[in-house]
Amino acid sequence: MSAARPGPSGALRAALRLVLLGMLACGTGRAEPASTWPGIGMTAPPASAAATEARTPPPPSRSGTHAGKAGEAGHAQPGAARMAIDRVRLQREGAVAAHVEQGYQAYRSGAYALAERHYRAQLASEPANRDALLGLAAIALKQGRPEQARERYRRLLAANPADGAVEVALLSLAGDGETELREGRLKALLETTAGAEAAAALGQLMADQQRWQEARSYYALASRAAPRQADLAYDLAVSLDALGERRQAALGYAAALALPAQGRSFDPAAARARQLALEALP
Repeated sequence: MSAARPGPSGALRAALRLVLLGMLACGTGRAEPASTWPGIGMTAPPASAAATEARTPPPPSRSGTHAGKAGEAGHAQPGAARMAIDRVRLQREGAVAAHVEQGYQAYRSGAYALAERHYRAQLASEPANRDALLGLAAIALKQGRPEQARERYRRLLAANPADGAVEVALLSLAGDGETELREGRLKALLETTAGAEAAAALGQLMADQQRWQEARSYYALASRAAPRQADLAYDLAVSLDALGERRQAALGYAAALALPAQGRSFDPAAARARQLALEALP
């Protein structure tokens, strides 16, 4: 049996990861320490290589569910948007606006209504504030309102067409019929400052098509760029699992579980069970 892609809609999860990545490092200016998992630094196979048949049962579903439609409430959320909040540095200099910081802390604790109030308060005084708009987009995705997230991204791109991270998030929410167009544009964005976000989105796009060798390659790139992102480590482990690379996959699940839990969207119990099952195989 070929390994099934775990989790909810790849588009939705990818979009949320991009939004989340930018504010994790908000105002710190510090690089995150690298993961010690060797799978992140491995040499990926050629992108044209065919995915192999997995020799073990499918890896665990994200949050205990199988893929759902983009925007379905209750599903774990996507890569492209989480990265924009958790990794992209603020473009302006100086301290983070108070309402943005308070909104982000509320968002991280799951208090979405409070977070939305803070972000809207910031927009009342600064209508084009990038971080407040990204925060509102993240909340919309968490609550299953992808069209509202798209509207925020379009507003940001209208103000700054060169904002690659936001373009990646918007591409991650595009329809299934635009796969080839999305792939081409994301590959072009790999060479920009939004390369890490594009790599994560490409990994998701490849995984959705069960192009696991390519998914592994792109997730490895994204994980090297954001080594403290548990979801990226998990996605890389899933791609290894789908390829039947048991030892590396088990190490990957362990690495994902060892990273900070805040903001992760996979089911830790299922990931641990899968790690143990892989380790028990002869």
